[in-house]
Amino acid sequence: MRAIGRAMSHSSRASTGQTTSHIEGNNAKGVTLVEYGDYECPICGAYYQPLKTAVAQYNNDIHFQFRNLPLTSIHQNAFAGARAAEAAALQGKFWQMHDKLYENQDTSGATGWVVSKDPLNQYFVGFASQIGLNIGQFKTDYASSKVNDAINADLAAFGKTGQQQATPTFFLDGTYLPNTGLVDAQGAPTADKIGAAIKAGPYAGTLLLQGAQNPPRTVFFKIGSRAYRASATIAVLEPTPPIHGTGIRKPKRARLGIV
Repeated sequence: MRAIGRAMSHSSRASTGQTTSHIEGNNAKGVTLVEYGDYECPICGAYYQPLKTAVAQYNNDIHFQFRNLPLTSIHQNAFAGARAAEAAALQGKFWQMHDKLYENQDTSGATGWVVSKDPLNQYFVGFASQIGLNIGQFKTDYASSKVNDAINADLAAFGKTGQQQATPTFFLDGTYLPNTGLVDAQGAPTADKIGAAIKAGPYAGTLLLQGAQNPPRTVFFKIGSRAYRASATIAVLEPTPPIHGTGIRKPKRARLGIV
């Protein structure tokens, strides 16, 4: 995760725009995974493919939303990348440009659009052509206050989360999701780890019931990071040993995950 004290906006005035709303998935299970990302960030680049795989696997069950968090003090073209994606969004091609930016990101930071002095004309126009955008409109939108304000609105929204500005940052159903739970023993993000977090999502802050046909004698739920067990007839909370990696104790007849 790349972190800095704060991300600088490309406008000195307060944003008057609305936060972006780039969402994919059918959300049949009512789970929303939000990523705040930076197109130049190499860690975001490392997450790109496993995240894409996990989101595709659970596409019917969840909403996946991307919001902008360009860390411009350490990534010179991060805001430019966000501009390209938001300009493409105005022609209905946000995800196509999102993918182009990550797939053409040099994670070493040595070549390509991330170090270009003119990424718009040297790279982004080419990406726009490849995904079928009207180039004149794309260039106009890229330079527009509408695009600038949308990115700054995302930055402002992130500021309200209380989290350190770092990318990527994830929230699952509004709750901060530490990246440490999304990586393997070598520290690399994996689709399996991300998928496991998605599966546990509906039960973070909701009741876990034993069985669906009969009222349970005991319910299992979470408050914050602690798991609790309570009698269905006596409102007494008892901390219970958590399942490794989830913070929730799994009852014998419960299914932990999307069901």
